[in-house]
Order: sequence, then C-alpha cells, then structure tokens
Amino acid sequence: MYKDLIEQENQLRKEADVILYEKKIKSILENYGKVQVQGSYYLQLMTWRDLDFYVQNDEISINDCFDLAKELATVLNPFKLSYKNNVLQSVRNEPDGVYFGLKTKIIEDFIWKLDVWIFDTKQFYEKFNICEHILSLLNPGNRRIILEIKNELCHHPEYRDGITSFDIYNAVLKESVKDINQFWDYQKAAEMAKNA
Repeated sequence: MYKDLIEQENQLRKEADVILYEKKIKSILENYGKVQVQGSYYLQLMTWRDLDFYVQNDEISINDCFDLAKELATVLNPFKLSYKNNVLQSVRNEPDGVYFGLKTKIIEDFIWKLDVWIFDTKQFYEKFNICEHILSLLNPGNRRIILEIKNELCHHPEYRDGITSFDIYNAVLKESVKDINQFWDYQKAAEMAKNA
C-alpha cells in the first residue's frame, strides 16, 4: 500500500507542477509578493489535488486583489472562486490575511483546489516556520503513517471542515498516532478536552 501511496504522491506532484510552471501560476503570484508553495506539496504528503500558496505582501490593495483574481481566473478557468479579506474583518480560528480559493478542472477532468493566502511579513514567516518545523520532524516511518491516514480521510465529509491535514500531522508527530483507528481516538479525546 505504501508503494502505491508514493506513486500517487508522485503523480499528484507532476500534475501540480503543470499548474505551477506550465500554467505559470507561481509566476503570476510572484507579481504580488514573495511566494511559498506550502502544505502537502511542500511536505511531499499529497493525497489529493490541492495546492496551498502563501504570498508575502504588507500592503496589498483591493485593486491588486481583484487584478490577481482576474489573472488566476483567466488562466485556470475556475468553476468556483471565493474571496475573503480577514484583514478588514477578523474571523475566529482563521489568519488575518486575504484569501482566494479556486476550484478548476484545468488538467483533464480532475478537480484541483487552490488556496492562496496573502499575508503580511510577520504572518508569512510564522506560517512558513510552522511548515518548516513539520518538515524537520518527518522521517520515512512517520511519513508512511501520515500518507496512510490522509489517504483514508481525504474523502471523508469532515476533512477540511472539521479535520485538517495539520490535525493529522499533530496526531502523528506529537502524539505518536500510528493508524486511522488511533487517529479517531485522538480526535475524540481532543474534542472532549475542547468541550470540557
């Protein structure tokens, strides 16, 4: 199974590279600030078609935001495009940044989701450092466990809403969770502690 997950990860990365480099999405974003491709692509833990971008920009204007949205939409032809400005209106449990979420079928008939967060310098490096810390903790053993759990969960209705990749990383890297059953036990215990 692990070999299959590695092959799947490699295939998803090849598709992602088409979006990043052939479709030039990374170059488009670089016109608006320093760019880091983060999340599962950066960590080499891809189990579904999702790309996360952080853009560093301390003073992005509304005009710039919608210029960027237009450029992304022109290239990606998304069937869904969302926008949030948490700098103007803070949202609990979300960062104070500008967000674009896109869903597109730019590669064959596969649905790709792109999350673009534009942060000030402080938040940009805070988020980047979190990803760097996770990367520093990965080894072949825990990478296999994470891929197996993510592959089980990525189509679960609660994934991304109630459960995130970072929940899985924390469970495996901090709490030594070894499989999907232990992960559900960990999640239940975390929910009980939160509601206590």
